[in-house]
Amino acid sequence: MSTTDLTLLLEEHYALFPDYRDRFQVTFFVDESQLVQVCAVVSDSGTRERELRALLSAAQRFPRAQLTLVTLQPSLEPMPEPVQLRHAVA
Repeated sequence: MSTTDLTLLLEEHYALFPDYRDRFQVTFFVDESQLVQVCAVVSDSGTRERELRALLSAAQRFPRAQLTLVTLQPSLEPMPEPVQLRHAVA
């Protein structure tokens, strides 16, 4: 799949979800059923807190959404419920 095809697929099926009330942003919002936050690493405590805060804030508006944090680097710390950690393939 080319970069252009991937971009079109993402634009068709995913939307950026900015929550301007709290000044947080979730990377992908999928049909109110899934919220996905993407970051390179979550080993830094400040980055981890920021990414989780955005995801959990958006989840208050969409309580039935599945929460997923995607990262390139595995985290040794467990994620708070109900956040699922997924490792991206580099």
